[in-house]
Amino acid sequence: MEKILNSPFNSSACTKIIIHGWVDSISLTGWTQELKENFLDLYDDNIILLDLFPYPSYSQFATNTRVLAAQITQLIRFIEKAYGYPPEKFYLLGHSFGAHTAGYIGERIPNIGRITGMDPAGPLFQYTDKVVKLESTDAPFVDNIHTNPGFTIFDGLGTFEDTGHVDFWPDNALSRGCP
Repeated sequence: MEKILNSPFNSSACTKIIIHGWVDSISLTGWTQELKENFLDLYDDNIILLDLFPYPSYSQFATNTRVLAAQITQLIRFIEKAYGYPPEKFYLLGHSFGAHTAGYIGERIPNIGRITGMDPAGPLFQYTDKVVKLESTDAPFVDNIHTNPGFTIFDGLGTFEDTGHVDFWPDNALSRGCP
């Protein structure tokens, strides 16, 4: 929490929190850094990158998403209290397990501004009860981008379900030229 207090946090700007998924890190693939830079080129927002590395097995990471959500909720509550910051100004972006983690945060914090799920994890989440996964009830606006759906971790890691207010399926979630 000390890092937040010592950062150039702008309480009048929106805050985007980026949560990566399984087998990822903010330093391994670089997409989180690139997304952060793209946002900062367009907006004067606060950006928080969360690094959940090292990662456990798929099933253990799935189990950990609720614990991660509780910890991130504490961070958000701290920011709300320290700066008088409203939950509507938070925008959560989660990839894979990060999408469901964002959903659990939305369950805990009513009126979190927005959640974007980037290929929300499918195995162990899809076709389960709404409380188990990212759903449109988790924020006033939930949108999802689906690119890699599958039933098991061997045929795709994303979900086949439409669970947002808006769900995008670029190219019908087919990755052309990929095995």
